[in-house]
This record gives sequence, structure tokens and C-alpha cells, in this order.
Amino acid sequence: MKVKDIMKTKVITVSPEVSVARAAEIMREHKIGCLPVLENNRLVGIITSHDLRCTHPNRLVADAMTTSLITTHPDSTWQEAAELFVRHNIERLLIADNGRFTGILTRTDLLALLVYKVDPLTKLPKASYLIEKGTSLLASSLHVGMIFIDLDN
Repeated sequence: MKVKDIMKTKVITVSPEVSVARAAEIMREHKIGCLPVLENNRLVGIITSHDLRCTHPNRLVADAMTTSLITTHPDSTWQEAAELFVRHNIERLLIADNGRFTGILTRTDLLALLVYKVDPLTKLPKASYLIEKGTSLLASSLHVGMIFIDLDN
């Protein structure tokens, strides 16, 4: 499964010229913890609730936003995205294609997917995921071999 299959594409964004106070108001209105910052449809930063707390409300988003961005491509796998969440200890992952913002993936979104795909006790893929993956491989004319072992019984 690719990031583009699970990311949110309808995301509220803000420009760097907006005031920090206005960004805070938008985040409160929509009950969100961050706003991707776009300039001419290009991703230039992200402003989070933490950034808002550390900046005077009269400043511009450009002064408060984080510019060292951790992004991934929409065609990345969910496993690659999960690795970025862990490696960088982030809550949100921005999705971009050649600098153009395409969506966002939150840690919560990814955890919901993992509940479906990964057994919490063994950390191994669940049977439903293995069947889904096997079906996908067979559809692409690849040979597949699977062994299922029922550990409970």
C-alpha cells in the first residue's frame, strides 16, 4: 500500500505572509495541530501548535514556521512512512511530489492502518494483510508462496 492511498489530500494550508494569530485562529477553528505553509503552490514550511506557542501573535508565519521539512513521496510505501515517523519522532508527515504539496499523513492515520495490518503481540503481518499482498502479487503475475501457522491453536 502506498502513502497516496492513505494520506489526507484535503488539507487546510496557509501562506507565509499570514499572521501567527490568524494561523492560530485557523487551527482552532478546524481543530488541527498544524498547517502546511505554501508559497506559489510550493511547500516551504509547516507551522505547528508548538511553533505558535513560541512566537508572538503579531509575527508572520514565515518567522515561526519550521523550514527543515521531513517529507515523502506519494508513491512511498506505508512502511517507509512508518520508518520516517519513528526515525524523526514526528506526528505529521508532509507528502510532496517535486516540491508540490500533495497531502499529509498523521501518526494516527498510520496507527489505524497498522491495527488492520500488523498483529500487536507478534508485530507480524496479519493474515488479512498477507492475503491482500499475495493477491496483489498474483495479479502482477508473480509467483507467491505462503505458509500460515496458527499459533493460538
